[in-house]
Amino acid sequence: MTYSDEQHGLIFAVSVKTITARPFGKNLKNRFGDLCTEAITLHMRFPYSVICALFAFPVTADEDHSPEPGRRPISTFKRATQLFATISGRRDYTDPGEKFESVTMMLFVPVQDSDILPSIKLFDALTKEELTEEEYFRNLSTCTTDEIPMRS
Repeated sequence: MTYSDEQHGLIFAVSVKTITARPFGKNLKNRFGDLCTEAITLHMRFPYSVICALFAFPVTADEDHSPEPGRRPISTFKRATQLFATISGRRDYTDPGEKFESVTMMLFVPVQDSDILPSIKLFDALTKEELTEEEYFRNLSTCTTDEIPMRS
């Protein structure tokens, strides 16, 4: 999703990525690389733009505790949240280009042919705090160019 105009170019963008098939961790590093490349490309061309990311996993990605040798078991979702926190929190146009102003993680229950209702949970990758949908959209609107100066 993007917002741009002819005078300033790209002003705001939200990149949406998902991993929905098991094993969830298989393509995690590839998606991370995709996001970093996307942020660098956009910030190089539009250094004053606000770029955010939304990364979605099915709720089962928070239940797949695959132990790594010598480490405690951690779900793919928690591992992804830790990874994406490293590229969240860009506050100034001089910050590294691969960083996003905000990265939000989503866990969702998909529409199914059962009595289980679809739902979503949103988490800020940097703070790990759960967000309501209203807080998510409010955070997007506060991630505006008030903090990042616009070109004249």
